[in-house]
Amino acid sequence: MKKIAVASENKHVCGHFGHCETFEVFTVEDGKITGMESIANPGHRPGFLPNFLHDLGVNVIISGGMGQG
Repeated sequence: MKKIAVASENKHVCGHFGHCETFEVFTVEDGKITGMESIANPGHRPGFLPNFLHDLGVNVIISGGMGQG
């Protein structure tokens, strides 16, 4: 099983991981999406979000960009 978090802004991939509105989290099993939930971004703090998502079981992140700029 994989959990994929997509950094989302207005239902589109957000250009900056830490500044997105929500994370759309998809559960994938045997190549098929078996679940989806929308999780509000709890706030941008350096180093916090990767651990936050990991604690939710996320093991893949999709975003338009991460880090400086």
